[in-house]
Amino acid sequence: MLRFYLIIFIADLLWAAGFVGARWMMLSYSPLITNCFRYMAAGLVLLPFLCYRHALWRPWKDLWPAMAAGACMFLTLFFNSWGLDLTSVSKASFLTSMYVVMIPIASVIIYRYHYTFKVWGAIVLALLGAFFLCDAHWSAFNVGDLLVLISAVFSCGQIMLIGRFVNRSRSATELCAQQVFFAGLIGLAAFIAAPGPVSLEALYGQSEVGWPPLVGLLILVLGCTVIASFLQIYAQKRVESAIAGILFLMEAPLALFFAWSVFHEQLKPLNYLGCAMMLVASVIASLESGRKPAVRRAGQMMKNF
Repeated sequence: MLRFYLIIFIADLLWAAGFVGARWMMLSYSPLITNCFRYMAAGLVLLPFLCYRHALWRPWKDLWPAMAAGACMFLTLFFNSWGLDLTSVSKASFLTSMYVVMIPIASVIIYRYHYTFKVWGAIVLALLGAFFLCDAHWSAFNVGDLLVLISAVFSCGQIMLIGRFVNRSRSATELCAQQVFFAGLIGLAAFIAAPGPVSLEALYGQSEVGWPPLVGLLILVLGCTVIASFLQIYAQKRVESAIAGILFLMEAPLALFFAWSVFHEQLKPLNYLGCAMMLVASVIASLESGRKPAVRRAGQMMKNF
């Protein structure tokens, strides 16, 4: 299992690096256009593979999980970016991490899973660490907070869909490529519907950080979307969704590290405490098997679902 936990850590590292790529892109483009470019380009990268495997001409029962996961993938960032315009970064970061609580609650309700006290303890510890990571600051709940919370719901949905269908699909590699491609189709629709013309020349121009936005786009497309998505799906073949959710949360402290090293953002003692708590939560989750059926009948229901 150590190999799969290491794979999740590498995926976290790539997603955290996406923080840098997104910052570079958003110096020239809006968050919506940035996400549209990201998924459209990733979909194009994977299109030859999908055509070679005839993976877009599968029966509906084989395609709908990838469609749903791709929609959740795009809508997670869409609502997150929209909400960030209306709320603080610290609140948005904390609310985004709420998916770590949503996954086990949804699993208990839908699949009747039981989780050990260690798993619930790791979830609480990870959430508290995320709160400290965000400076433990809170103010009145607003529309932006609601939008970010909706993005956490879609993030929960994407992780649960992958966890549910990765071992039932024809190929985990195809499932990953399909979900990214369908996210790209949604990105294309959003790009067409976006107001005002969008200039591609800005991709090649110099930005405030000295690198063109194209470099940031390449990081987002190849590292954060294509490679990280493949790593996520491969790891979730063996790691249960709630455990994976806790481990995916390590993206936040890693992103903070990139913010400190690349953009020279200052960290507070409370931030270091939050990072340490999230690291401990990840270790606890890694050592815990996590899931078991509530009763025998519930286990049979899971097989027949």
